[in-house]
Amino acid sequence: MKNKIKYIAFLAFSIIIVAGCQDDLLDKKPLDKISSADVWGSKGLIDGYMADVYAQVIPMYTFNFQSEDDWSDDIHSDFNRSVTQEVIDDSYNAGWNQYGKIRLCNQAITELEKSEVLSEQEQKESLAEAKMLRAMTYFWMVRRFGGVMKVDRVLEPTEDMKLPRTSESEMIDFMVEDLKYAKDNLPQTSPKGRLNRAAAHAFLVRVLLHGLRYNEVITEANDFINVKENYGYAIDPDFNGIHNNFGGVNSSDNIFVRYGDSDGLHMENTPMQYRLPLANGENDKPETINDYEPSYYGWAMQYPTQDLADAFLMIDDDGVAKKWWETNLWQQHKDDGEMATAWMYKNRDNRFYATLIYDGAIYSGDTINIRPPYWAHRSQMTRNLHRAMTGYLFRKGMYDDLANFGWPPRPQEYHWPLIRVSEVYLNYAEALIRTGKEGDALPYINATRTIHGQLPEVTSIANILEVYKNERRCELAFELHRYWDLIRWAKAENLNTVPELNVEPTYIDISSDGSTYAVLTVNGDFVSGDQDFYNTIENKVYNNGGVFAPRVFTQKRFYFPVPRSEMQENPNLAPQNPGW
Repeated sequence: MKNKIKYIAFLAFSIIIVAGCQDDLLDKKPLDKISSADVWGSKGLIDGYMADVYAQVIPMYTFNFQSEDDWSDDIHSDFNRSVTQEVIDDSYNAGWNQYGKIRLCNQAITELEKSEVLSEQEQKESLAEAKMLRAMTYFWMVRRFGGVMKVDRVLEPTEDMKLPRTSESEMIDFMVEDLKYAKDNLPQTSPKGRLNRAAAHAFLVRVLLHGLRYNEVITEANDFINVKENYGYAIDPDFNGIHNNFGGVNSSDNIFVRYGDSDGLHMENTPMQYRLPLANGENDKPETINDYEPSYYGWAMQYPTQDLADAFLMIDDDGVAKKWWETNLWQQHKDDGEMATAWMYKNRDNRFYATLIYDGAIYSGDTINIRPPYWAHRSQMTRNLHRAMTGYLFRKGMYDDLANFGWPPRPQEYHWPLIRVSEVYLNYAEALIRTGKEGDALPYINATRTIHGQLPEVTSIANILEVYKNERRCELAFELHRYWDLIRWAKAENLNTVPELNVEPTYIDISSDGSTYAVLTVNGDFVSGDQDFYNTIENKVYNNGGVFAPRVFTQKRFYFPVPRSEMQENPNLAPQNPGW
């Protein structure tokens, strides 16, 4: 089998087994009777086993039908409202039982340590893969639950696995140990979709930052960036290219990606299926103009918020980057009768154009109008039409060269960046700021800000933490970081809540001639813009429906509950997480 296919992270074990077995092995016994000794006695079957571990672990860090991005203030989603409105109780399962994956990793570690069919180098590299995949699984769990059961060996069938929880701090120690082994023993380079030293080192920095271990972050990030010289990776000037076409799998910014080619992946298995609109005229209301040339059978169910759009700064006529409504450009032109969007979306952070589809944006060769009487106007539709319900659609991760697609979904190549060198720079900056080295943080904030955002450098440490937080938000939007960032910052600042998650999502409504606008909450409350125009909007509430219960974030949601059923099955998991 081609290496390209063998090491794609989500490839099924059965496919590897069928394609990777030698004829003499097939002659010995049926595939459904392969023993453990057979697996660990064959390099080809070891590769197949490890491919199965990749297949189970790596999707935890990529887009799925519902994800933690939905819980953040960057998105208004048709999913996961029970979490954002905090109506869950201890019966809610946020993904506690990942121990099947842990067992796979532990089985690999146990068997690889005594392998006689691998060279010493191959043995170390495979062990490093298994340990990093174990650390990745535990990190996914620890962020959600804090302390979890630490299972660091293969349990015997007679053991009941009724173990106590290990503290979050001790779990971080355990993950750090695995990741340090991985960064020292994985190969320097690897096929796309397979872990290497840079991936382990970058993930180690991520874990340490989660644990608020700033001095260790500084040590490891400095080693990654300045000593190891990013392992040959670099911040890619083409931000759009990193995310918005399949060529991004080879971007210098992408340390580790999950990807699939059109032989095994279809549109409905990518974010594009659930973030692009239903744009074929189906069920359009009579007064709606369907002016979108491509015919997409998308099922958009997640929409960027106005609050996120506002985070992308505008370069003013004095060369200074500001919030768009604070610029001279906006103040001089907002009342001159020209289209509001001619100035609202002008001179923005370059990442704005690669991250969001907005009124007047060009996508797939066509101008997108998100206002009446065009097809995407929010107040003319219900959400089952899958249109731009907040006035925005996703651009990041939506491919530039995407052809029309209908039903059934067509084969599609796609990639998910999981670990980027740009994140390491920002993690380093955060640790420097938190330890009082604000001036030292500036180059690492400016690296992404100037290269990707094409914004002027930050030269002052005034309000540097807020500047940094905004920079991180723009750089890493929709990459499954924002929710965890907000929680980490609240813990670091000894807050009892996350203020950003206690406010309703916002959307924009633009007048038909584009001359004015109003920003509203999804419940139809006025936020900003033209009050007179707001008063004319007939359907102010998202989806033309009833109001939503407000978003709520209280201190108990710093961690999800250990599911009640798990606590009943294993009393040693007590005590329950606070508040649940």
